[in-house]
Amino acid sequence: MLKMDWSEEAAQNARMLSTQCELRESSAPRRRITNTFCGENMHLTSYAISWSNVIEIWYNESKYFKYGEWTSMDNGITIEHYTQVVWATSYLIGCGISSCPKRMSTQYLYVCHYCHEGNDLAKRNEPYNVGNPCEDCPNDCENKLCTNPCLYYDEYNNCKTQKRSFGCSRQWVQQFCKASCLCDTEIK
Repeated sequence: MLKMDWSEEAAQNARMLSTQCELRESSAPRRRITNTFCGENMHLTSYAISWSNVIEIWYNESKYFKYGEWTSMDNGITIEHYTQVVWATSYLIGCGISSCPKRMSTQYLYVCHYCHEGNDLAKRNEPYNVGNPCEDCPNDCENKLCTNPCLYYDEYNNCKTQKRSFGCSRQWVQQFCKASCLCDTEIK
């Protein structure tokens, strides 16, 4: 699991989104920052609460999460906020809050962007690796968290295959498979 750092760029996007006062997931281009995309968590309340309370609300979805299995949203249970909070390859976070006037009251919209984006459909039932802390980064470890993130993102799911088949000298592989081409030892 990677150590999280604050991203002012992600925070600006989250703040801008919160000012719209709509509890609706934004489009991927609105969650893009330099070199990567970000996942998104939102929470709407009728009164102001602390950030630690907001994150605790998202984290408490863990009681419905079972590693290796996916809980269907059809039964009304949501766990995507939790899985985004604990997503192993997210290493940047930026958050924003806005007060949203409603008829005779005010609501508060909390938004956090987590970069790299989590909840990848192919591995969302395994948002982190089970094992010992820093097992994947023995030379880049601080307080049981890895400190060697890949700063790039693969925009295709088959980049490993494309790199093996064509190498990184092809322009389209370089452009859309930056993580596979530029990060050999970093966590992707």
